[in-house]
Amino acid sequence: MDSRGIELYKLYVELADRVSERRLKANTFFLSINSFLIALAGLLKAISLEHLAKPWSLFVCAAGIAMCYFWYRLILSYKGLNTAKFKVIHDMEAELELKPFDAEWVHLESGENDNVYKPLTHIELNIPRIFIALYVVILTWSTLELALL
Repeated sequence: MDSRGIELYKLYVELADRVSERRLKANTFFLSINSFLIALAGLLKAISLEHLAKPWSLFVCAAGIAMCYFWYRLILSYKGLNTAKFKVIHDMEAELELKPFDAEWVHLESGENDNVYKPLTHIELNIPRIFIALYVVILTWSTLELALL
C-alpha cells in the first residue's frame, strides 16, 4: 500500500472511531431520557392527585416504550454501520504488512467465545429491553389501578 493508501486507512480508522463516539453519545442521551421518564412515572405515582397522575403515568410509559424502541433500532443501525466499516478496514489491511485489527480479532476469537469477548451490541441491546420491562410493569400497575377506580 502506498502512502496515499496508508493515509486513507488512517482516515477510515478515525471515521470508525467517530461512529463509536456518536454511538456512545446516543446511548447517553437515551439513558438520560429514560431515567428521567422512569423518575417522572414514579413521581406521578406518588402525588396525591391520583385521578390526574394515573393517566399521565400511562402517557409517560407509552412515550418511554416508544423511546426505547427507537433506541433499540438505533443500536442495531450503529452495529450495522460499525460492521461495515470494520469489513472495509479488514479489506484495507490485506494490503498492509501489519494487520492490527485482524490480529485483534484473532485474539478475540472472532467474537465466538463470550468468555474472551462479548460484542458490545449484545450487552447494549439489553438496556432498552430493561427499560421497556420497567415501563410495562408501571403501565400494568397503573392500568389495574385505573380499572379498580
